[in-house]
Amino acid sequence: MLRFLIPALYAVMLGTAAHAGSAFDGFGGRWVGNGTIHMTDGQQEKMKCVATYFPISGGTRMNMNVRCASAGYKIDVKGSLQAFDNRILGEFEERHYNHSGIVHGIAEGGNIDATITGDDWLASITVKSYGTVVTMTPHSGPVKIASFTFTKG
Repeated sequence: MLRFLIPALYAVMLGTAAHAGSAFDGFGGRWVGNGTIHMTDGQQEKMKCVATYFPISGGTRMNMNVRCASAGYKIDVKGSLQAFDNRILGEFEERHYNHSGIVHGIAEGGNIDATITGDDWLASITVKSYGTVVTMTPHSGPVKIASFTFTKG
């Protein structure tokens, strides 16, 4: 169902696509850092992360890959975002746990604050280019991850 909804949402928002400046300023490049994964049962583990952000189309689109691993867990995220002024819309796929969804939110001032909605789960994500912090917090669904955060080292 999500693959049919995304083109419809793009069509509605195309009239306000960003042309000047970039909602994704400061995000381009490869970020490497350390972080922590918190599980719903209270356990936590240190993790190492690599995130690569690819602003394209004059900064109105951005592709991203985020890979993190701890002793017991892996996170492998692929995403594509489109900016419409400061609003963003895109697709998200976590390949290790096989979750995907629609990303929608705001990108401005070096921050991305967004919600990811999947068929059976919901999460929020914050990315701050100036502090180089990535935080993802699932709110519902079968995911046993309470949150993961990493900071560019």
